[in-house]
Amino acid sequence: MDKGLKGKRILVLGAANGIGRSLALDLARRKADLFLLDIDKKLTVFCQRLNRYTRCQGYVCDLADHAQVADRLVFLLAKGGLDGIVYVVRGRQKYPYSDLDEKKWKKDLGLTVEAILYIIQRLWKEKKINSYASIVLLSSVLSQYAGAESISYHMSKSALESMCRYLTVEMGIHHIRTNILQLGHFVKDEFKERFYSKENTAYRFWLERVQPLRRVGHNVDAVGPITFLLSDQSAFMTGQTMCVDGGLTIQEPSKLVRDFLLEPRVKLDGKK
Repeated sequence: MDKGLKGKRILVLGAANGIGRSLALDLARRKADLFLLDIDKKLTVFCQRLNRYTRCQGYVCDLADHAQVADRLVFLLAKGGLDGIVYVVRGRQKYPYSDLDEKKWKKDLGLTVEAILYIIQRLWKEKKINSYASIVLLSSVLSQYAGAESISYHMSKSALESMCRYLTVEMGIHHIRTNILQLGHFVKDEFKERFYSKENTAYRFWLERVQPLRRVGHNVDAVGPITFLLSDQSAFMTGQTMCVDGGLTIQEPSKLVRDFLLEPRVKLDGKK
């Protein structure tokens, strides 16, 4: 196992569930010192579990209250700065464009972009981000393509990627790297059972069929690239967008239409 992250002080925002949880477990096994934040109260028990592997401090909080979160982080980091920051948080509202209002817009943009923008700014001012640190922000291919998520989700992910490029130039003089991990269609581990159920056969078939690798992504498929971006193996890589989508977006759209027309029909039970 790569020991390059051993002893590194890494902050994971959004660590109680999904990719953030899997990442935290992987980093703990690599003996990184962890600072974990999430609104979900089960983070407390999760941190107790991780302390069997490494030093782990958790803080249950609403990341949208970025001022309070930043104050707490400055306190937690009294004895030293961070070597890595990973932001996994996203707005979870899903609604049609016709239902968009100012409240929904501000909530999604605030959680996806503003929170991490101001948290990084405060930590930077307080000198709590070490030289040669790595910042990894999770985005989506929907920053570039129109999909089924809300318009605020699409636009906030685009803004997050723009912020990454700005921070790359602003903080690069201190050898601080900032990169984006842009994800395709992922099924988080907690939803695997439902996704692979017999009742979901038809939907799963077609979703996997449009992927060149013929499968969707799972937590582990994001954890590896994130740890790479955190490590010194990517020391000369900054301001970049690493797309992890199984090849989905590399395809010419009309090919998918032709494939669909030529593919034998699949019944709800998955049998041709």
